[in-house]
Amino acid sequence: LSTGVVGALNSTQVAALTGGDLTALSTNIAAISSKAISGISTTNLAALGTAQLSILTTGQMTGLTSAQVNALTTGQIGSVTSTQIGALSATQVAGLSNANVALLGNSVLGAIKTSSISGLTTSQVGALVSGQIAGLTNGQIGALSSSQVAALGANVVQMSSSQLGAISAKSIAGIPTANIGSLVTANLAGLTTTQIAAMTTGQVAALGTGQIAGLTSTQLGALNSSQVGVLSAGQLTAISTGIASLTSSAVVGLTSTQIGGLGTAQVAVVTTGAVGALSSTQVAALTGGDLTALSTNIAAISSKAISGISTTNLAALGTAQLSILTTGQMTGLTSAQVNALTTGQIGSVTSTQIGALSATQVAGLSNANVALLGNSVLGAIKTSSISGLTTSQVGALVSGQIAGLTNGQIGALSSSQVAALGANVVQMSSSQLGAISAKSIAGIPTANIGSLVTANLAGLTTTQIAAMTTGQVAALGTGQ
Repeated sequence: LSTGVVGALNSTQVAALTGGDLTALSTNIAAISSKAISGISTTNLAALGTAQLSILTTGQMTGLTSAQVNALTTGQIGSVTSTQIGALSATQVAGLSNANVALLGNSVLGAIKTSSISGLTTSQVGALVSGQIAGLTNGQIGALSSSQVAALGANVVQMSSSQLGAISAKSIAGIPTANIGSLVTANLAGLTTTQIAAMTTGQVAALGTGQIAGLTSTQLGALNSSQVGVLSAGQLTAISTGIASLTSSAVVGLTSTQIGGLGTAQVAVVTTGAVGALSSTQVAALTGGDLTALSTNIAAISSKAISGISTTNLAALGTAQLSILTTGQMTGLTSAQVNALTTGQIGSVTSTQIGALSATQVAGLSNANVALLGNSVLGAIKTSSISGLTTSQVGALVSGQIAGLTNGQIGALSSSQVAALGANVVQMSSSQLGAISAKSIAGIPTANIGSLVTANLAGLTTTQIAAMTTGQVAALGTGQ
């Protein structure tokens, strides 16, 4: 039969050809049309010689049924060329037997179209041998599904850095946790930030200490809070000062146990943003040494989280760090923390900082610390907060401090607070005496009223004098 006649045969006619007829066609077998090629029975196709099989055109290959593809023998598969395999559709690729998939040469395997690689079943992927992994192109790997990647099993460790980087973000989760720890550390450099962000917490937890230590700062910066939260103590230690690469949104995932296990060298390099993202629970996990290691970054702790510092650790803070706490942080301190400040620390508290304290916080100051407040610092206490001073604290003020009280503060003192001034009331200037409210003027002790400087009494208003008790008036000296 001529080439033209063979090309005109339909699939029914081709189906009538015996195995011997097909052999007799010799090279004319390549003339059978792509529509008629499906007529060859699976038995006759499996009997074709490798010479004839190797000359089938790409058009004919596209016309083969999945059953015909499946019928190819392990003896024939070696003669299938890259061009021929590249013509197969995803459905046809799925027809290849597992045994034949395992026999595909690397160049032939790599010729499967990326649009057809999805046809490989997980069983076929699992049939690949370790040496074939190198044959997969980056394009093919990028087209693999998560289940196909999972089917690679232990073979995934054969992937190069470039191949690992080609796995899609959707499929990266397919790498088995049982095998991820065996990936070549150097090859992990191929993973993109998008891939790392898509890894499961199980995969991250399965990374070896050597592997995680080998991640670049950019890669570490891709970890999210959930992933960071599963890092073991060993992994965190392995990251070392690379912890500085963790984003503020990722650091919030650290547990108290994890934070407690960090070295001071690691705490020292945590970014300002990350420190600002810590919760009060996380801050509570920081040791005194950790807080010292923060250096000026201690000022980055949020006003909500500052309450997490234990009273013991707060009392151990150096004056340099204490003096840079922001007004926002000062408002976040608990009364217990304020009370924990030592007499050695109080001198470093600034006017601005003391001015941020509420009445409740002011009440937390120890008597000893109140007595050590400089006049400018004492005078910075808000008038709305001066009411927080207890009578015991007021009584602890030393005579030299009275001059530091502003008229506004004195006007806010209650009668009992004025009474607590005791003999110190005589240190008040004319202006200060005139600032005492009419409600509180009665608080000046009768035992001390006679000692008020006569000239200063000129500061008393008629309203104040009218509010004085008869006992106070009776206690005035003749000169007064």
